[in-house]
Amino acid sequence: IVVAGAVGSGKSSLVNLLSGQSVADTSVDTERCTREWKDYQIFFRNAAYKVFDTVGFASSSGPKERPKKCEKRQIGEIYEQGSIDLLLLCVSSRNFHVQAVLDGRKKIQDELGGRQVPVVLVVTHFEESPTKATTNTIDSWWSKKSSTLQ
Repeated sequence: IVVAGAVGSGKSSLVNLLSGQSVADTSVDTERCTREWKDYQIFFRNAAYKVFDTVGFASSSGPKERPKKCEKRQIGEIYEQGSIDLLLLCVSSRNFHVQAVLDGRKKIQDELGGRQVPVVLVVTHFEESPTKATTNTIDSWWSKKSSTLQ
């Protein structure tokens, strides 16, 4: 299982949620805290899975920095270690744009050289609300954005 997404999209936090403990370093801002991909053994229903926390790819709304070598080909390198059965693509609800999701998926598919891998979109950062008057709940977000995903 590969967890991928832009810098600051909540990839490492998702790894921690899946593991039930704090195994991956996280950051509360948009700074890069995962400098190279790392794998974790995580158990679901008594079965072990290897979960890869990846280096975030550059985001149009995130910090501008030159991609590192480890960022450019990491999905392909992970695939070479064994098959990728599932890809969890993290995107922040704060700056969700369908085109950014499609671009992220294309980056990953390009690295896989046409090999097909199921992708699950994981929308993060619902707990962050700019003000109490504009609470960003999952239901309100979905009612606003669902038509763009169809």
